[in-house]
Amino acid sequence: TDGADYPGTTGTLTIPTGSTSGVFSIDTTSDDTDEPTETATITLSGATSATIVGSTTTADLVITDDDPTPGISIGNQSVTEGGTATFTATLSNPSSEDVTVEYVSSSGTATDGTDFTTITTTTLTIPAGQTSATFDVVTTEDTTDEANETGTITLQNASNASITGDTTTADFVITDDDATPSITIADQSVDEAGTATFTATLSGPSSSDVTVVYNTSSGTATDGTDYTGVTNNTLTIPAGSISGTFTVVTTADTDNEVDETASVTLSSATNATISDDTAVLTITDDDEVGISIGHATATEGGTGTFTVTLDKAPAEDVTIIYTSGSGTATDNTDYTGTTGTITCLLYTSPSPRDGLLSRMPSSA
Repeated sequence: TDGADYPGTTGTLTIPTGSTSGVFSIDTTSDDTDEPTETATITLSGATSATIVGSTTTADLVITDDDPTPGISIGNQSVTEGGTATFTATLSNPSSEDVTVEYVSSSGTATDGTDFTTITTTTLTIPAGQTSATFDVVTTEDTTDEANETGTITLQNASNASITGDTTTADFVITDDDATPSITIADQSVDEAGTATFTATLSGPSSSDVTVVYNTSSGTATDGTDYTGVTNNTLTIPAGSISGTFTVVTTADTDNEVDETASVTLSSATNATISDDTAVLTITDDDEVGISIGHATATEGGTGTFTVTLDKAPAEDVTIIYTSGSGTATDNTDYTGTTGTITCLLYTSPSPRDGLLSRMPSSA
């Protein structure tokens, strides 16, 4: 191209009298563009004292390219999950023709199609005269705590350029943006002789197994008597899951007692933190106190004494309402009708609780 590959020129050449030739020169322009061999044309005209005949009117100037075939390179990228990684394919020098190259994605520690959108074989074009072009890889947002992961882009089948050495592939690092999950545990309530199932719950999943140690400790419930204690047991929540369970077995008895409690404590978590480390186990009593009353005999004018009996020691004071009623004996004629309450007090002896009822004397 006149003005680009050589400076366009016009001029007059003089061949001295007695000589048979003369010379003139045209400088070509150096560039860094890979291009085919090019030609320009020199045209003779306006001769004096000579004629220009036939094919001698013009001559070609052949410009031989001295620039190498460009090489293509691509660099690694880093992106936060859910973001887009933009890759730039760069030529070592421009080309006078469009450069094309295919690119394709593949899995590394990041999974193609899961952690990023799959790229099947796709063609990238670097226009003639340009030295770079870009393409994107879209990554996937998730809620899983995981290590940073990598995928790979591979270049192949270039035209008008070459791919050499380490420039064939590039990695993209997907940076995780999810917090380390935290563990919580909820209280449980169960009847005597039942099994309490505790659930340890993560705030979000992890790509690694989460482990945590759990122990029981007595409160008003006694280890070995009211429940079977556990010591330094390990619970594993598998990778990708958000919860795991374990059980504590309670013991049956026949004692009437208030509901009792024990504690379950979490410690020494791996791949997670502990935000709630203690849960309460409430053991609900299922033993009721039976009440009975015996008959009483009294001579007219005497006092009938009734005994109220509990079949087991109560956990709390027991209050009972009593009321008299006529049979063949007539209320307020044969005996003094009455109503009232009797309280059996709580004490530590395991023998039955007796209450004496002596409010109903016989009449003459």
